[in-house]
Amino acid sequence: MYPAVNVPQDFGPEPDLDDFLAPDEPRKSRRLMISVVAALTVLAMVAVAVTSVLVWAGDDAPAAGAQEPAAQASNPQITDAANQYVAAVNEGIAADYLGSICSPLRTQLGDITDTTPADPKMAVLEVTDVTIRGEIATANVAIAPADVPDATPRTDKLRFLNEDGWKFCGQAQ
Repeated sequence: MYPAVNVPQDFGPEPDLDDFLAPDEPRKSRRLMISVVAALTVLAMVAVAVTSVLVWAGDDAPAAGAQEPAAQASNPQITDAANQYVAAVNEGIAADYLGSICSPLRTQLGDITDTTPADPKMAVLEVTDVTIRGEIATANVAIAPADVPDATPRTDKLRFLNEDGWKFCGQAQ
């Protein structure tokens, strides 16, 4: 206990500080802090996810009054971007891979290192139905194992972003 202080008796008895600082008080504060940090982390992750969906998934429909851009049978720049991406995946060299993808994907991936080359190696067979809207393009890209002549190709609609040259930017919606 603390030494008695000359305090007017109007204020009641001297408070017991043990009532205010219970032994489990630091644990409660730590739990509260962890809960607050966890909640803020979840909110930040949700904000990033929502922003990504709004920016990259976007509405593929043209704006009111705008005309739908005509799809091209192919486009050499988009074909080159698809080939660079597949080659980077095949080789497993992180710097080449990061150079072939758009900045939002690089941000999502963070730091990556070289990996084992792909086996089997894949090859781009065909790039069709290329549609370019400003700095964003979509295309149907058919790939198949390079060393299997009769393999059935897999075709996916992919998105590309023009960042001083076209870069792979994930699957299109």
